[in-house]
Amino acid sequence: MLIGATFAMFFLAIMALVLVPLGFLVYSLVEVARAPEQAFGPPWDNGKNAWLIGLAVAFAIPAGTIVGPILWWTQGHKALRARQLVPKPFWAPARTYYPPAQGYPAQQPVTRPPDGSV
Repeated sequence: MLIGATFAMFFLAIMALVLVPLGFLVYSLVEVARAPEQAFGPPWDNGKNAWLIGLAVAFAIPAGTIVGPILWWTQGHKALRARQLVPKPFWAPARTYYPPAQGYPAQQPVTRPPDGSV
């Protein structure tokens, strides 16, 4: 009887060690997905996709279910709640602070001469 109870407690402890980090990882992934785009930086250098991809890949990496949420809760979640710019994760390239190129100049409308000739 004592061995069965010990095994049950050991089994429940191992399940908790697996399921609790998995739950935090899913909650972190949902929180990043629901966060506004502006919180992650300017459109030309947005770190939201880097966080989403990193947390999604954490499902497949050993110990990723532990490391991914810890990184989000210590860096991203804290900045998001303080309404600051969420830093990029370490696996993303460094943030750039230059504005994007302005693109092509505005096109001028075509006007016809008053006599109607083309």
